[in-house]
Amino acid sequence: MDASVETQATATEARMTEVGFQAVSRWIAADDDGEAFVFRKFDRLAARNLLYLQARMLALEERINKIDGAAGSMDMLQVLRNWEMLVAKSEDSRFVSRSTCASSKLIECDEWFWRADEALDLQSRIANFSGPSRRVLGAYRGWLESSNNLKGLSSRFLDDKQDLSVTSANDAGNIARFREKSLARWANIISTLVAVALLVGSIVGLYFVADLKIKFIMIAVFAAFFALSLGVITNARRPEVFAATAAYAAVLVVFVSNQDLAGQSGT
Repeated sequence: MDASVETQATATEARMTEVGFQAVSRWIAADDDGEAFVFRKFDRLAARNLLYLQARMLALEERINKIDGAAGSMDMLQVLRNWEMLVAKSEDSRFVSRSTCASSKLIECDEWFWRADEALDLQSRIANFSGPSRRVLGAYRGWLESSNNLKGLSSRFLDDKQDLSVTSANDAGNIARFREKSLARWANIISTLVAVALLVGSIVGLYFVADLKIKFIMIAVFAAFFALSLGVITNARRPEVFAATAAYAAVLVVFVSNQDLAGQSGT
C-alpha cells in the first residue's frame, strides 16, 4: 500500500517538474482518442520540395533522351546488334566513356525517381488527413496559453488552421461528444416526464370523456404507449413489461368504473 502511494507521488512529482516539449508531449499522449495529435502539414514546403524533385527529374529525363538519341546512330546500332563489334568497341576509350556516362545517368535517374515517388506517396497520404475540429483546436490552444509550455514559433503553430492535420486514425470529426453524467441526467428527466404524462395525462383524459367506448379505446392506446416506453427507456424484461402494463391498464379500468358508478349514483 505504501509502495503504491509512493509510486503515485513520484509520478505526480515528475509531472509537476515537466515543462516545455516534455509536458506538451505528455498532454498529447494522454488523449485516448488521439485527437490531440495535431501538427502542421507544411503544404507550401512540401509543394516546393516536389517542384524541386520534378525539375531534377525533368533535367535527367532530357539528358537520358540525348544519350538515347546518340545511341541511335548507325555505328552504335551496329555495335548493339553484333557481339564481336561490341567486344572490339569495348577497347575504344570513347565508346567506354560514352557507355559509362549513360550508365551513371540511368543510376542517378533511378535514385531520384525513388525519392520523387516516395515524396509523392507521402504527400498523398498526408493530404488525406482531416483537420482538427473547433472543439479540439480550442481546447489545444487554451491549454497551450494557460500552461505556457511553448515559446517562439512553436507557440503559434496552431494559427494556420488550413495547414493543420490530425494524425489520429479515428475519424471523429462528425461525432458529437457528450458527458456521460449529462446523458444519464437527461435520460432520467425524460423517463420521469414520460411516466407523469402517462399516469396523469391518462386520468385527466379519461375524466373529461363521457363516451364509455372512447374511454376503453383510450385505455388501450395509453397501455400500448406505456408498454412501449417501458421497453425503450428501461431494461425490463418481457414478463416484467407485461405485468406492469396489465397493472397500469387495471388502474385505468378501475378509475373508469368508479367514475361511471359515481355518475350513476349522482343521477
